[in-house]
Amino acid sequence: MRALGVPVWLSCVLLEGSLKQMGFMIDIAREYDVKLLLQPFDNTLIEDQPFDQKLEQQKLMTIFDYVQKNAPDVIANTPDYIDFVEDGKWLTPDMCLAGERTCFINSNGDVFACLPILMRNGPTLNGLEKGWEEAFNGITLEGCKPCRFPCMAELYNTFSMKPRTWMHLSKHI
Repeated sequence: MRALGVPVWLSCVLLEGSLKQMGFMIDIAREYDVKLLLQPFDNTLIEDQPFDQKLEQQKLMTIFDYVQKNAPDVIANTPDYIDFVEDGKWLTPDMCLAGERTCFINSNGDVFACLPILMRNGPTLNGLEKGWEEAFNGITLEGCKPCRFPCMAELYNTFSMKPRTWMHLSKHI
């Protein structure tokens, strides 16, 4: 994809121990001329599961600070998103554009508002069976919870006309 002129971003899910791997990830990003999208781990995908790897705020910011200091050229996250995480904020359903301007479609044609809802297998319509317009208009936000997913938070920043987000994206896309 990169050889075709398509920007490539690697999604780096941040867990306990991620800081130890950041040097390696930065080297890979530079070697292959790709960007790193830092994704704080969020338990919203694995509700009711005994898996708690969510980082404390200080550890999370240590990783963001490390990458910003040592590799500002490879970070894909916008400054507005980094501020969002640094301030301990979460994207709430009333802020999010999932299901309003965007959707996720799985391999069999089911239409979901966003990745967390897709991963929890919330109610959905199938675009192949019902038609894409009806499936999109039938999107439900049932089970939606605050999250920090960059794909949704960055989209919110973009459509909110945040100048720093637009400037960053113009340089990295």
